[in-house]
Amino acid sequence: MDLSLVEARLRRQFSLQWEEASRHHQSAAVLIVLFSQFGQAKMLMIKRAMTLKIHRGEIAFPGGMIEDDESFLETALRETSEEIGVNIPEEKVIACLKPVETLTGFEVTPFVAVLDSPPDCLESFNEDEVEEVLFLPFLKVLSTQQRDIGHPPEDEMFVYWHLHHRIWGASAKMIFQIAEAIFK
Repeated sequence: MDLSLVEARLRRQFSLQWEEASRHHQSAAVLIVLFSQFGQAKMLMIKRAMTLKIHRGEIAFPGGMIEDDESFLETALRETSEEIGVNIPEEKVIACLKPVETLTGFEVTPFVAVLDSPPDCLESFNEDEVEEVLFLPFLKVLSTQQRDIGHPPEDEMFVYWHLHHRIWGASAKMIFQIAEAIFK
């Protein structure tokens, strides 16, 4: 599937209207970065550092908690810059997905950005927060969808895989939203 088709379907399914950032201590935002590399759609994810107190070692999207940001989008862009050293222009952000609740009580607002080429971040990421930057084959990851058997079927909890990396929880919920939008 061509990345321009993915972009068109996401733009149609999700608006880009977002709320001002609330000062709730459990609010966060992430940025899902899609890009083309060698003619293949890719998705940027990170492996969180093992030294972190929360979600250590998990495969996730760059992002984090609201600080003094004016909007959830500002949080997602700032955190992406801080974690992986990439400044994504606001005009590259094409969609705001539905907020996702985490098992630890956070409400995470996910944004989607589409880039023409891979971001240059493999040498400049923040090692205190990120152990590894991953460029995952987007459609291949989508094809690995499995129901998370630790949850009842009505919860619509899924897991995805890339090699030995398990993508679950809030990140999997976000990927599921994208998959539903592009395959409807």
